[in-house]
Amino acid sequence: MFFRVEHVLGDNGEGKTNILEGVSYLCLAKSFFAANDTVVMNVHQNGFVVTGGFLSDRNIFYEARVTFDKYKSKNNYSEQSKD
Repeated sequence: MFFRVEHVLGDNGEGKTNILEGVSYLCLAKSFFAANDTVVMNVHQNGFVVTGGFLSDRNIFYEARVTFDKYKSKNNYSEQSKD
């Protein structure tokens, strides 16, 4: 199921910026806000994974994933659907 998002609403601290960070990482493989990846991580974690999907204008689905481990380098992954 796919849907178009035009607004993201919520009170302070409900995760609106987290959604934008996730989209930024999937599209650009970097934060739109933070100077480096370690700033984005939860204080008690060693890394993070962001996964999402994109549907092209030709109706082709792509999966994108960005992983970051503070002890290793960033890993970017993208794959076209086999369907």
